[in-house]
Parts: sequence; structure tokens; C-alpha cells
Amino acid sequence: MESAVEQNIKTNNVFSLLKYLYRQHQQNTLYIKRLKALKQIIQQGSLHTYFQPIVDLQTAQTIGFEALNRPAPSELFTSVDQFYEFVGQTDCVFLFECFCRNLSLQRFKERMPNDLVDKNLLVFLNIHPNVLLDKKYHSGETLQLLKELGIKPQQVVFELTERSAVIDFVEFERVLSHYRSQGYRIAVDDVGSGYNSLKTLENTYLFKARIY
Repeated sequence: MESAVEQNIKTNNVFSLLKYLYRQHQQNTLYIKRLKALKQIIQQGSLHTYFQPIVDLQTAQTIGFEALNRPAPSELFTSVDQFYEFVGQTDCVFLFECFCRNLSLQRFKERMPNDLVDKNLLVFLNIHPNVLLDKKYHSGETLQLLKELGIKPQQVVFELTERSAVIDFVEFERVLSHYRSQGYRIAVDDVGSGYNSLKTLENTYLFKARIY
């Protein structure tokens, strides 16, 4: 016959297991809802795009704009950081990054005032380093879009975010050289924070404060 202590332990174990399974069910349900919302955002192009001026500190002149894509506040995504953190946990990173890049370029062209069209202003695009390294990424697609929009590759600055670490710096440098040869520029976002170390800076040569 089991003692009261043994029965109590079994009861607690069952209760703990049920709590764990319930939490897992809640997390899985939330993940599915968020994933569905993310795919709808991509399909419908329902992101707000803002253009933050980038200023040359020596001349006080605006040299370009950083494209910032933000989702509308919702119960599923209560903050921008939460939204982008979730994107990084899915298998939609590559699809989402391509979507954001194309959306930013199109809206940059649409919103550019007529008096600034011929000034060759830069457009800074936040991009995940792994997207540049992904074999599925075809830079020719971006070049074709730029041609259609009348934007020069030299005006486009890929701004590497700090959402993941770069491990293979040899391959990283090779890929960056490839994009530079096509006219693109490379920048490092928030140097010194997160994964964006001096090693990353050494391999990119370019950051916001100076444009080469």
C-alpha cells in the first residue's frame, strides 16, 4: 500500500506534467497565430515604412535615408522588437528579408520628392548577414528591380543588423567583395553592440559615420 507521501508525490508530478503540457499548447497556438499573421503581412504588404534621414556631420547635409519597416501594433505583436525576434525564430527569414528590401526600394522611389530625384541620395536597407550568405539569394533580382525603379546600385547601402553572429569571416568577406563589385555599399549597424564586433567592422570597412 502506498504511503500518503508517495501518493502526494505522484499527484504533484501529474499536476506538473499537465501544467507543462498546457503551457506548451499555449506556446504552440501562439506561434501558429503569429506565423499566420506574418505570412499575411508579407502577402498584403502591410508594413509601415519610415525613412530616417542620415546626415553628414561635417556638412550638415542629408546624404540618404534609412528604411525602417514596422508592423501595426497588435495583440500578437506588442512591440517592434518582439515582431522581429519572432521572425528570426521562423523559417521565413529569407522570404521576409527579400520582401522588406523590395518594399523599401519601391517606397523610397515613390516618396522621393521631385527636387531630390537627381541628387543620388543613399538608401540604407537593414539586412540579416545570413541573407547575403544564403545560396538562394540572387543579387541579380535586386539589380533588376533597381533598374526598373531608376535607382543606382551605388545608392544602395546594405546595413548589416546584429541579429546573428558571423562565423565564417572568409566566406563573409568573399560575399561582401562580390556585392561591392556590383556597386553596392556595406554598412554595420550599431557597431560595438550585440554581434557587431570590431571583427565584423574590419571585414566590412564601412559604417554609418563614414561612407567609402
